[in-house]
Amino acid sequence: MIEYMFFVPLFHYQIEDWSNVKLKLLEAIKDIPMSDPNKPTGQPAPKEILEIIKQPIENFISAIESKFEDVEFNIWWQCYQKNEGHRPHAHGEAHFGSTLFLNFVSEVHPPTRFYAPFNNYLTGNTCIYEQKIKEGDMIFFPGSIMHESPINKSIIPKKIIAMNLNVPKLVEKFRSEGL
Repeated sequence: MIEYMFFVPLFHYQIEDWSNVKLKLLEAIKDIPMSDPNKPTGQPAPKEILEIIKQPIENFISAIESKFEDVEFNIWWQCYQKNEGHRPHAHGEAHFGSTLFLNFVSEVHPPTRFYAPFNNYLTGNTCIYEQKIKEGDMIFFPGSIMHESPINKSIIPKKIIAMNLNVPKLVEKFRSEGL
């Protein structure tokens, strides 16, 4: 019998009516300063943006068996020009991270690259995962997972909206269950 000792979830959603949602988001982020790819900063997520992307957020919150009002959101956005990326990092202070692919051409832009918190058990090599992504996709993942935005080698800018999400009641529940 084989048992798996570890499981790391990644939640992946496609935003419906993407062309209209994209226009609303591009207008809404004008009031949020763009982050330096090497030093992202965030601010509490404006309700306007949360309302625009409410469906994938609600899907995620439902999947983790929580409530919208129990989640704290911090948001920023980044634009990767040619030869720009974001080196490997984690959001250890956040329970979950999220990336919305706002301007993303799958033929030329690399998706987020994730690094497992352990090596391959046979080879000792680093385990790497890249999700197939399309523009308008939104992913959620544990904030403690090391990840990066590989270098954009295209002249087409790659734009993302990123969030940290904290769910204190979920953490309390896990701790009370001894997890």
